[in-house]
Amino acid sequence: MIDRLATPRRWIVLPIETKAREFDAKALFAFAAAERGWGTILGTMTQAHTPSLPRGIFLDNGISNGRAEKYRAIRARGSQIVSWCEEGLIYQDAAEYGRRKIEPAAYDLLDRFFAWGPSHARDMVDALGHDGRKLVVAGNPRFDVLRPELRAIFADRVDALRQQYGRFILINTKLNRYNHYFGHDFFVKRMQGTGQLPTPEAEALAKGDVAFQCEMMQEFVTAARRLSETFAEETIVLRPHPSEDHAPWKALAADLGNVHVVFEGNVVAWILAAAATIHNNCTTGVEAYLVDKPSIAYRPIRDARYDMRLPHALSVEADDLRTLCTLVRRCLEGEPLLDADEAAARKTVAREYIAGIDERTACDTIMRALDAMPVEPEPLPADAIARADANADAGADAAARRLPAIAQPWDESRTSRYQSYLHQKCDGLSAPELLACLASARRATGRFADVDVAALRQDLLCVY
Repeated sequence: MIDRLATPRRWIVLPIETKAREFDAKALFAFAAAERGWGTILGTMTQAHTPSLPRGIFLDNGISNGRAEKYRAIRARGSQIVSWCEEGLIYQDAAEYGRRKIEPAAYDLLDRFFAWGPSHARDMVDALGHDGRKLVVAGNPRFDVLRPELRAIFADRVDALRQQYGRFILINTKLNRYNHYFGHDFFVKRMQGTGQLPTPEAEALAKGDVAFQCEMMQEFVTAARRLSETFAEETIVLRPHPSEDHAPWKALAADLGNVHVVFEGNVVAWILAAAATIHNNCTTGVEAYLVDKPSIAYRPIRDARYDMRLPHALSVEADDLRTLCTLVRRCLEGEPLLDADEAAARKTVAREYIAGIDERTACDTIMRALDAMPVEPEPLPADAIARADANADAGADAAARRLPAIAQPWDESRTSRYQSYLHQKCDGLSAPELLACLASARRATGRFADVDVAALRQDLLCVY
């Protein structure tokens, strides 16, 4: 395998944190990079920071607190650093986003930053004061796979879900600030521990957000029960957020015969297979809109401090259970929820937030920027595999040591507890699943005939 990778090429290192959300998009990006002569190394968050990987461009998924220290180490090894922000599409306001997701020192160490759309770019420069010269309005590969010419990548998965569940109603929850894997107080304690709540007002706002989600969770529990009763002959799939504690939802489903709690695979396949998608404040409302599937924002409570504009603006809203059930029934009967004028108005909103909806893809825009960067070709280092293997356990232990103290009491071994959390978000990367993704991309696009995949070790893959 090393012989096949001995040809010098320019390299991109691409970490994957939340597999269900990122894997398909980052695989597509790696295939597009390979067409342009690049090699891309896909790895879990631990493996992607292995020091023996080739020099080139490290493409991160966000620049929240703690990144600057890592970036200095990456630069010291001779690589350049670029990033987009997985959380940069939907947030309450620029100030809250800046406190929670942007470390100024990390941004200063970047060579490029890829914004989701015009609104995100304005907030980064005008509201938060960051250097606009390194900012590129690109969109994100996660939304490239939603385009009509690319969403066929999910066709086999959609068919499999429909065969397994038949016609179903999809409920997506995003309640991880209250129902977090590490407990109800984890969100605030983490923000306190990383200096993101510098004032009493900021702390009160964060605690209010947790309280808002606590109330919203109770509303969703009630809604799940009502939907289960009202549509007793239908299947309901409840998909929790990857950072949530899934146990309360499984306990609820145990009492409801037609409700299944499932967190597996890319949510896009589930949205495409579902008869209706229900959410609150969730990116799935945006994704459903972009793949022309009915989306219902259930909003039994509202608070301007915590409600997100975009996912609600692109959905049809229900303020109470009666309206929710009426809208779901319309979806089951195949009745459109939007007329032509309403759909056109939503497209105007979407363009303000999202680049790459049509015309040039995010993959193409980002690769054009990377092509212009001065990166020297080099072969894959001969010792990359052995060193990656040797560093795996040490990297995991180091990650666990950085776990905020609030998470530690859950288990005698904080390493064990943290690893179980990481496994929920990313259960590993394998060459067969990447090859399956490549086969789907080839069928959907007619491209990528010369692209190949190699496994460097467990959880560390190469596309070239």
